Amino acid sequence: MALEAPKQPQVNCGLVQENLHYDGVISLNSSITFSYQECCALCEKEPRCGAWAWGKIKNNWLTNKCFLKELKEGVVPKQANWDGVV
Repeated sequence: MALEAPKQPQVNCGLVQENLHYDGVISLNSSITFSYQECCALCEKEPRCGAWAWGKIKNNWLTNKCFLKELKEGVVPKQANWDGVV
């Protein structure tokens, strides 16, 4: 009997950007997830979450790390390059 890969959560992640991070946000928490879709799903479940980042780069501290972020009211986040995140 062959093992099946776990199904990805059905979520609407909106615009997904490669190698981009937003400064000017409040970090809520971080955890390990195995896909950006899982990270996005965690953000959707957290009422304060307005943005997320996921570590796609392998074999370092960023691997599979999901960062949930709260947007500050009245603050426009600044784009910053961060290699290895989605």
